[in-house]
Amino acid sequence: MTIKMTLSKGAKKFIRITPRLSKSEAEELAHKAMRNALVEGLKSVLRRKQADITTTDALLTYHPFWIIRAQSFFEYTRKDQYRFNVPPEVQEFRISSQAFRTPEGQCTIEGESTCFENYQESAIQDALDEKGTDFARYEEYEHKSLKDLRAIRDGKVPDVNVRASYVLNTLYSKIIKPINADRVKESRVEIDRLELWLIPTYVFTICADGADKTLTVDGITGEVLKDSSLIKRLTQKYWSGDTVFDIGSEVAATFVPGAGVGMVLARKGIESIKNKKTAATRTKFRSVYEERKK
Repeated sequence: MTIKMTLSKGAKKFIRITPRLSKSEAEELAHKAMRNALVEGLKSVLRRKQADITTTDALLTYHPFWIIRAQSFFEYTRKDQYRFNVPPEVQEFRISSQAFRTPEGQCTIEGESTCFENYQESAIQDALDEKGTDFARYEEYEHKSLKDLRAIRDGKVPDVNVRASYVLNTLYSKIIKPINADRVKESRVEIDRLELWLIPTYVFTICADGADKTLTVDGITGEVLKDSSLIKRLTQKYWSGDTVFDIGSEVAATFVPGAGVGMVLARKGIESIKNKKTAATRTKFRSVYEERKK
């Protein structure tokens, strides 16, 4: 069975988070972190003067992460049997004009069931590293939707390593479920959020005692980190961002119909009522009932 994939209108977006720190404020935090690192170093104990710290290079980058949400819709019909117990004295059960006999102390009704299932899941994923940080906290900050990456003129965006298709694959196992169907009316996956968010991040190359260090400062939280590989990633060939949204046109999955939960419970119910006392009472009543009809 083929599952149709649809992308909601307006679901695909680039979203730039507005910086809360200026370049000078971020640079001050980077210098402070460098001074603290030097003070904590073993050699700093013997220092007679404060280390000379200067910024040799600075730029603004945008750390990308995904927010993706998808849901599945399954509508189908199947033939079902519904059983329920009746007291031993009941010989026949009537629903409207249809009569059902109850020789085993159960009434069995057959019919067509119309079924519907819906599952929803979302994921927030670092776009540079599949084991990256959880970025859920950034969604609450001021942000703006962009038409494409060319709208970013004040900084660079590193090449995305984790594509949308990878994130979606982690969601499919949660929203695509086996169904017990005779006829499928609808089987569809709808992606209603496919957003690449961009966190402003300042990158500083700082010279301290003749050695260069690369520090990044989160333009939202002010967190300072070391990242020696970032400059190399930024010097790679420019990318437009279009390819990371490649999610394919459809997802194929094979569902193996099996006994539904209702049927399993019904079988357990049949076994539970077959005790000696009930069976003997039912046999006696049935015998008398049949004799009177002669």
